[in-house]
Amino acid sequence: MDHLDALESQSVYILREAFNKLDPLGLPWSLGKDSTVMAHLAMRAFYPGKPPFPLLHIDSTWEFQSLLDFRDAFAAKFGFKLIAWANEQGRAAGINPFDHGERYTDIMRTAPLRDALDQGGYDIIFGGGRRDEEKSRAKERVVSIRQASHAWEPRAQRPELWRLYNSRLGKGQTARVFPLSNWTETDIWSYALLRNIALAPLYYAEPRPVIERGGALIVVDDESRM
Repeated sequence: MDHLDALESQSVYILREAFNKLDPLGLPWSLGKDSTVMAHLAMRAFYPGKPPFPLLHIDSTWEFQSLLDFRDAFAAKFGFKLIAWANEQGRAAGINPFDHGERYTDIMRTAPLRDALDQGGYDIIFGGGRRDEEKSRAKERVVSIRQASHAWEPRAQRPELWRLYNSRLGKGQTARVFPLSNWTETDIWSYALLRNIALAPLYYAEPRPVIERGGALIVVDDESRM
């Protein structure tokens, strides 16, 4: 409990510091466990007021309906403004993960995220990345400066001694702030259980209709796409 309390306190401090120094802000929400825990931390940071920044969801147009239902109910219940952004040109062109492979992720997730950040004019967005996820994440600062076109240059990152965070931005720069940097995956699950945080239903096993294609079992979510 003491360990999770310390992590919670640090994350709340980071969220408040970013809010005090930069505007506008956004919280990209993948509907995954990490970003959902971060949304709950944002609620604790600004309680009893409503969260002062929106949830930004990139809709790849191939989301499970149960996830979209969870998204809408979560935002309505906790008072978040929800911004759902999609690549409408990609949707019209029928870009999908089966026929387009890795291009699908770039076209329907990465590119629309950049477009949403540019259109919203966000100086800062919160990220749910943790340093234990992969080696490249270990190089991230809590306040990670992005250059033009949201490019990340590890060698240009600032030192963060004694947990002092420099959020000053130069011309053309934006920042991504990672309140969960010092958390581990075990911490995330433990905290979700401790705080009784409801997560997206796909995390939990239950009987679901499937079809077999190429030796793989695929959940039937929209029969028109099978």
